[in-house]
Amino acid sequence: MLLIDCHMAVFRLPEEIWMEVFKYLSKSDKLNVRSCCTYFKRLVDHRSLWKNETIALRTFKSYKANFWKTLRCRMLASVIVDDANEKEWKKIVTSLPWLRSELMNAISQLSNLTSLRLHEGRYPIPKQTFHALLRSLPKLKHLSLRMWTGQALPDDYLNLSGEALGSPDLHNGKNGLTSLELLNYMDPMLSPVALDHLPFLESLTVKYDRRDKGRSHLRSWLKSLTHLTELTVMNGHPFRGYATSLPRTLRTLSLTGMMMRPGAMALAAKKVPDLQHLHYDPFDFKGDIIIVEIPRLFPQLQTLKIRSFGMSGRDLLRLGEMHQMKRLVFLDGRSSHSPISSELLCRFQVLTDYRVHVVLSGEPTDKAACLCDFL
Repeated sequence: MLLIDCHMAVFRLPEEIWMEVFKYLSKSDKLNVRSCCTYFKRLVDHRSLWKNETIALRTFKSYKANFWKTLRCRMLASVIVDDANEKEWKKIVTSLPWLRSELMNAISQLSNLTSLRLHEGRYPIPKQTFHALLRSLPKLKHLSLRMWTGQALPDDYLNLSGEALGSPDLHNGKNGLTSLELLNYMDPMLSPVALDHLPFLESLTVKYDRRDKGRSHLRSWLKSLTHLTELTVMNGHPFRGYATSLPRTLRTLSLTGMMMRPGAMALAAKKVPDLQHLHYDPFDFKGDIIIVEIPRLFPQLQTLKIRSFGMSGRDLLRLGEMHQMKRLVFLDGRSSHSPISSELLCRFQVLTDYRVHVVLSGEPTDKAACLCDFL
């Protein structure tokens, strides 16, 4: 512990000497010295003494103007932000402007990055910061966003090209993003035209928050995605609401945890008759009703993931008549309630001349799961 008599020692040594002494102090000792007098407070807050320190920002309401003034003096390059909302993010950016520069310098070293998960917390990153971050990643193809709140975002939140809607430049391929994942999503966070800015998107995953009560914008989004080949929707609104909006380019469709009203799949089949891969697992599964319809609705299927509950042997053999089928996964195949027996599987394999790989699975893995789900 460094003990100093300010009245006797302050003016006997040059500032450079004091600064050199302070470099050897721990953080707690520097804070103690800082409280001695205004002279030492100014010296201790010099940026050279804090360049390797990190501060965690948590209780934003307790931070007054002098707190932010002190941080500006120290120019800390490492800051941990715990659960900040949009207003607090703006405060950080305006109060500590060099942090954005530090972040951009770091991101610029990742210019070859093709996949990025931004699961930053309970609130979305402000638009300006978000756009600046992603524009420094010219090769980015896959973007995953975790959204914890239902607050509405600007219409152009996903407009990474900077071009206005309706501009010819928006469709000239400048925006390289081809895959988008929205986790814990709640309508109406993104507007009906939000995905109009991503015309070349090929894959879209929307995992809804189960509490979502807003009006679904999927129908509007899908109308603008003319290059979409893969769609995954989890825990969402009834499928019938957007079944007729599926783009004809779609080849892979995954529907889990939603209501499936009568006739919905028939409507979808008219839009995507050439569907090749189907994962069908709604929470109100009707068993043989949909299984009977599948060969007629989607004759080009190569992969089918479905539950066997309520399925008869006759239904299974009908699936074997689908000549393009290569892989059949029963999501509840290991359940004691599954009707799939060894004898039935043998008959199926003979019927298909062993061209179909049958998988008896346990509960399906959540393809949109992330390690932060456990935090």
